[in-house]
Amino acid sequence: GTGATAKTSVTSVAERIEEALARMGSNCGPDSSNLQEMLRSELSAMAMAMAQQQRESAEQQMEHVGQAVRSELRETSGSLQSKVEEFEGALESSMERFEKGVDKVLSGGNPSKAEGRSPKQRADRG
Repeated sequence: GTGATAKTSVTSVAERIEEALARMGSNCGPDSSNLQEMLRSELSAMAMAMAQQQRESAEQQMEHVGQAVRSELRETSGSLQSKVEEFEGALESSMERFEKGVDKVLSGGNPSKAEGRSPKQRADRG
């Protein structure tokens, strides 16, 4: 994965720096500024490669986080929908019992009179 690639990249750059240092030790003359520039260049390349790998790793992590969040939202949405349906059923049942109770009270305790009334008459009671 990314860790192995980063390790390989760092190892490769470290080896090149060691070679440059060995050459610099044997060439302490006018070429030393070239070697210093080469070292700067190698270090810069290593920093850029590591930054790129870090960006790629962050993108992968964000993708995983996004997938996890979407999954959780789907589960929560399904659970909420189920609870809403349950609540609607309970509310409807309670309203039916309430209406029957009101009809019973209005009919003087005789349910047959309440059931004989039309829905229009029930609506007029309020």
